[in-house]
Amino acid sequence: MAALVLHSIGDERKTPVFDETMDLASGYQTLRTNSFRIGHNHPPLFKVIAAAPLLAMNLALPETWKTTDEWNFGTDFMSANPRYHDALFVARGVMLLVGLALGGLVFAWGRRRDGPLGGLVALACYALYPATLGLAGFVGADLPLAASAALAMWWFGGYLERGGWRRAALAGLGLGLCLLMKQSGILLLGAYGVCGLLAGPPRGATWGAVFRRDMPAGLAACAAAIVVGYGVTGLPWFVEGWAVFQRLGGKGSVLNYLNGEFSLNGWWHYYAYALLVKTPPPMLALLAGYGW
Repeated sequence: MAALVLHSIGDERKTPVFDETMDLASGYQTLRTNSFRIGHNHPPLFKVIAAAPLLAMNLALPETWKTTDEWNFGTDFMSANPRYHDALFVARGVMLLVGLALGGLVFAWGRRRDGPLGGLVALACYALYPATLGLAGFVGADLPLAASAALAMWWFGGYLERGGWRRAALAGLGLGLCLLMKQSGILLLGAYGVCGLLAGPPRGATWGAVFRRDMPAGLAACAAAIVVGYGVTGLPWFVEGWAVFQRLGGKGSVLNYLNGEFSLNGWWHYYAYALLVKTPPPMLALLAGYGW
């Protein structure tokens, strides 16, 4: 995990990358005004988590937050605060803590399944994973989504093993947290369905009990998380966020980058190239050696 720390802390005067400016400003605005008006491309939870320590810094809030133009507001927020880079450094530290917490969960999960060696191998793979190294030090939705998804699957696994409406409610809460991190968290619902069908009803329960008692508890917990996360008056932004998500998910809607080139359609060999070039050799060796 030392690589994570060194990569993420780096130079605290580092320029923000791409949508960090917008996301951090959006989270701070949500906390200061108790409204979610900026940055509907992603739900508010990870932004609020990253921006929470910034409240102690008493940063200026430009009036452009009322326009709902997230890009201009992000730029204005950066320009209006001489201590902006200090705030960015603190927010990145929060994201690093999220990454370290996820590493702890990965280790605990691996140890529970395959003993201490399994936990260490899982942790090493996580720490050497290119996406972990690339995202642990930046304000963004992907790492918090991964952490909430892992926690949700941990809870759902406990439900499948021992059943009970309380564990079902925790699994539903986990799904709600994922939806508050990023709209693509809805894919977790499919993972729940596949794992549930493969495992069968929880031990000591029947499918009837699952649908009558446990599933309503899970759905209620998920709905409660979304309502609390957006606030009663902010729920329309949940629908707006889905519209943005669908637009961004369309082919040719996002500019892709690979090896010095840009493309709206991507490359057929992208993932193979990324695997060979971006994956640290120790991780490839670790995967090959542990597999044998």
